[in-house]
Amino acid sequence: MATLLASTSDITPVPGGERSSEPTTRRQRCDHFMSQLVRRAFQPAEPPTEPTAEAAAEAAVTSTGGLLVETHMLQEFVTLCEWNYGRISFAKALKTQRVDNSLTKDSFNTVLKLVRTAVQSAEKAEHDVPAFHLLPAIFSLSCVEPTGLTMHMYTLLQDLPLWQLPRFWEASFCHTMIIERRKRALAHKRHNVAPEDDRPGPADGVFFDKEVVFAQLGTYCFNMLDLGAERNVVDQFLSKMCKQAALSADREQHLHTSVVKKHPVLKHVTLAKETLWGFGLTLGVVDGSVVVASLSFFGPASRSEQVAVGDVLLQVDGSDMRGATLEAANELLTALTTENAFVFGG
Repeated sequence: MATLLASTSDITPVPGGERSSEPTTRRQRCDHFMSQLVRRAFQPAEPPTEPTAEAAAEAAVTSTGGLLVETHMLQEFVTLCEWNYGRISFAKALKTQRVDNSLTKDSFNTVLKLVRTAVQSAEKAEHDVPAFHLLPAIFSLSCVEPTGLTMHMYTLLQDLPLWQLPRFWEASFCHTMIIERRKRALAHKRHNVAPEDDRPGPADGVFFDKEVVFAQLGTYCFNMLDLGAERNVVDQFLSKMCKQAALSADREQHLHTSVVKKHPVLKHVTLAKETLWGFGLTLGVVDGSVVVASLSFFGPASRSEQVAVGDVLLQVDGSDMRGATLEAANELLTALTTENAFVFGG
């Protein structure tokens, strides 16, 4: 594996005089280091064809976490990530790097190592801003394995504890909404879309915010699930944000149903069909999925204490019900007898 990170002697000087290669402030040095580190991670330098003994000694490398990187560079990065500004500087450097989303294997592994270190440091320090700024890279970067399968970075970071903290997602979502409002204000100012006395009033602002909240909440919930957040964390986040934004009950239910469809909590239930009650449930359709619309109080489904209104019907006796029509699902339940194995998503 090629060495991806440059030595400190290979860092390009910063313009500004005779001593420009030694920035005068700690923040300048940090920004310069992170910029060059990220650039080299994506664009590895070619090894010299005939290195001198001195160069070979300087470029000596040690295997760290399965990577071949210059040890002192990685140590410097870890040290800087213990500093609040250091983590932000890395996040900004990575965010401004212009690259194809599909990386070489070496670049992918190197950036993955750096991102993991920065997120872990942010979680330890309870400082969420850097991790928020790293999310676009986490979800966009990937590499192609020799087998032809695409490896996405977020799938290799699902074990990080930060994703299980409602605090992080709530703060990130509020930050996203602030950014969206600023974009809207700048758009009005740039294009002068309406005269001062004819600009949208508070009601329009509320409508805009609710529309943006609804769209962003769907994206956030899916991102949380993709990063391995537990369903109870997602449900708690979704309910709290819907309440704060005063979204309608219908919209909140739509979002919850979308979450269930993407990452259902599986309920394996055996129900015996009864002469009087049948299975004791009525089916309906929500967003294209067959769901439990109502339960008979004394029926088998209600007595099981596992089935709830709104649960998505996923399987019946091994038959996949995802994508089934309501008519087909009802016909199947009518034809069933004795005990049957159901799988619901709640």
